[in-house]
Amino acid sequence: MDSHSTEDCLKRQNQHNQQNQQSRKRARDNGNDDDVFCYQCGEYGHMRNDCELKKRIDNMKNRRNGNGKGRAMLAIREQTQTLANRIAEMPENEG
Repeated sequence: MDSHSTEDCLKRQNQHNQQNQQSRKRARDNGNDDDVFCYQCGEYGHMRNDCELKKRIDNMKNRRNGNGKGRAMLAIREQTQTLANRIAEMPENEG
């Protein structure tokens, strides 16, 4: 069993990231997008962050989720309005 430290893993990961950045830069500089592969759609010519399929999927997720905060704020607003209506309908205390 080969044991190694966290530093070794991070160093190897940084080297891998640098190699990827260098190959992307070479492809851009050469104008040769055929070497670039998209891991989202599986096609050559662009990378995942530029993929139209990924953008469409992200847009669908955002619409379905209501962009997170918007849906929660709507629920709070509706609850607040319902509570305000109930308070307005309550008879006043006679004292």
